[in-house]
Amino acid sequence: MVTRRSQARARALAVGAVLGIGSVLALGASAGGVTDLTDGGLWYYTSTHMDEVHQRTTGEGITIAVLDTPINPDLATLQGAALQTEPDITCPDGTVVASTTTEDIAKHASGMVEIIIGNGADIGGRPGPRGIAPDATVLHFAVNNGADTVICERSPRDAEAIRAAVAEGADIINMSYSGTFSEDMASAIAEAYRAGVVVVTAAPNYGTGMNWPALANGVITVEEADASQNMDDPVVDPLLTVVAPGSDFLSTGFADGAWDGTTLTYGTSNATAFTSAALALVWSAYPDATANQLIQTLIRNTGTSDHELGRDNRLGYGFVSVPHMLEHDPAEYPDVNPLLRDGEDVWPPLAEVTGDAGQGSQPSADATGTAPVDEVSPSPVALLPFIAAGLAVIGTVVAVIVASTRKNRRQQANGPPPNQHHQGM
Repeated sequence: MVTRRSQARARALAVGAVLGIGSVLALGASAGGVTDLTDGGLWYYTSTHMDEVHQRTTGEGITIAVLDTPINPDLATLQGAALQTEPDITCPDGTVVASTTTEDIAKHASGMVEIIIGNGADIGGRPGPRGIAPDATVLHFAVNNGADTVICERSPRDAEAIRAAVAEGADIINMSYSGTFSEDMASAIAEAYRAGVVVVTAAPNYGTGMNWPALANGVITVEEADASQNMDDPVVDPLLTVVAPGSDFLSTGFADGAWDGTTLTYGTSNATAFTSAALALVWSAYPDATANQLIQTLIRNTGTSDHELGRDNRLGYGFVSVPHMLEHDPAEYPDVNPLLRDGEDVWPPLAEVTGDAGQGSQPSADATGTAPVDEVSPSPVALLPFIAAGLAVIGTVVAVIVASTRKNRRQQANGPPPNQHHQGM
């Protein structure tokens, strides 16, 4: 049967010979050198070599569902992108809530989608955000208004949105927020797994332990770091999966009723969207891989070079690396979600995920070929991307001071202040 991913694979193979992506740095100084380590807020794109990666794969054929706040689809950076928004939402009490808006409540979802499929259009005469997987399709679902406020009071929409995303063909579900646990939501996540969907969630921004849905069984949970490998008060937890770029991201800013400036944002929300987009790139290049194998390649191919699998509670399995993942066909790995666990008080229960209620438990580490959740020694190679970026920092300290002053002037001219908090809600 010809699938969307099979069609994408044919296209990927046609251009794959154009560029053989070797063991390049996942994160490092961008070509030509920059005086601002954030590269104007685009370091997450330039230092991860996305222009080179996009010669091979752009995420075409892969659909990412973004569950978030309402969105502003009219942003210049989202024009021409494959973005689908849902109709206005009617809550159980009859209240109608718009899933799209030009108000500031749309900042979070709009920023997440820019990270995934932004077109880089100029904003106020400056380059705008560029998407990691520009040719992926994004399905947007409004599930909250930020600040722990759900769209439909006393009736969270997460489970409904997850099921709708699966029904509409999502390959990856991005949940850059913390929410409220419900058994229905856990069941919806289990249904997504059974449908072959990958679920990516955000760790909290501060080291207070995981929240739901990062606590959900089998999800990818992402921590953030900046261009110089700094992790501000990271969550140290056995459920952490990987670390990805998340700080100093360029985003369209909202000020005085207008979306005509830029700002820098930070947080695990950004890192989560980056990881979802990174997975879309790999899946588009290897469309015959399963969701489980995509997770396997994510955790096995962190850093810049091949290494033994290892993790710890601060870095998870290491730093996300698209170039390294692209070196390996995920189909070579076991078709088992290595993040699933068994036991009491685990939601969704393993039996519900597998559909084998009462018929056994999670395969052993030997069967999955992965390390258990308990802390083990991390591989030093998995740290190389951010170590390399850190070395680049040492050589540019004076330039950073100059760039910082220049950046502050730019922020004042273009809208909201830098480093807006992007996670959790």
